[in-house]
Amino acid sequence: MIIYIMHKKRSHKAVSNIIAAIITIVILFTIIVPLLLYIQNANALYNSAVIERRELDYYRSQEDLEVHAYEDLKDNNKIKVEAY
Repeated sequence: MIIYIMHKKRSHKAVSNIIAAIITIVILFTIIVPLLLYIQNANALYNSAVIERRELDYYRSQEDLEVHAYEDLKDNNKIKVEAY
């Protein structure tokens, strides 16, 4: 009879341990998976901003700007500046 009671207590302890492990795993997945998705989304947004900025910097470096400055005698000797 004593052996049966000890065996019964062990089986209840095993079931509660399994349930606790399942609850822990569920909690971890409900916290970690959305966190990983959020981090991945933030990283994708950052990478797209970096790519866009690099393209803008590249186009800016390819610009060819000509500036001409000359004295405009018709308009009270002011300097006129034109950019092309």
